[in-house]
Amino acid sequence: MIRLAERLLKIVKAVLGILKSSVKFIPRLIKQSFTLKLVIILFLIFIGCAIGIFFIERDAGGKIVTLGDAFWWLIVTVATVGYGDFYPVSAAGRVIATLLIVIAIGIIPFLAAHGSSYLVARRSREERGLEK
Repeated sequence: MIRLAERLLKIVKAVLGILKSSVKFIPRLIKQSFTLKLVIILFLIFIGCAIGIFFIERDAGGKIVTLGDAFWWLIVTVATVGYGDFYPVSAAGRVIATLLIVIAIGIIPFLAAHGSSYLVARRSREERGLEK
């Protein structure tokens, strides 16, 4: 039991060390990286849409009545799965859904292409011996 506690303490210390170094590194990375800024903005837009849908739709008579329902709707909509189990019924909810779909279809592929381009360029530099 004591060995387990010692191991857990070591793991906690390691995680805290990583978090401490991340706290110093992340703000600098955000300042430098347009892509990271875009991802953070996109994440905030998604959360805002889910919360907005929740407040608009909970009293509109539809199936989105809890915050969990709203986030499930968000995930299904952004992933373009579209199960149809949750959907907005009010005009304001449909406007939010439309904006969310346009943003998701426009920005997520851009981020995927940008990430792929970065990885291909990095691999090319590694093969030429310019980067480790």
